[in-house]
Amino acid sequence: MIFFIRSTNNQSQMENRIKEAKQAMIRTLEITNEDKMICEQVQINLNAGIYKAGYLSPSMENGLLLFQNRFRNELKHTNLQLE
Repeated sequence: MIFFIRSTNNQSQMENRIKEAKQAMIRTLEITNEDKMICEQVQINLNAGIYKAGYLSPSMENGLLLFQNRFRNELKHTNLQLE
């Protein structure tokens, strides 16, 4: 990709960023493949019948629990502001 970047009020420079675009595309494909593999493994575990829905594990899912609590508190705060 070629970008025109303004350097001063009267001048611009052309920059070729093909290498950066290719690296970004390669990284995107790597992440997509990782996500696909994770989803397939999760589905295998779900099909095995081991998973039971229930409360979050405080030792294994504390990050998710923290996020959910913060989100709930923010919703309460937002609702109070709207009233």
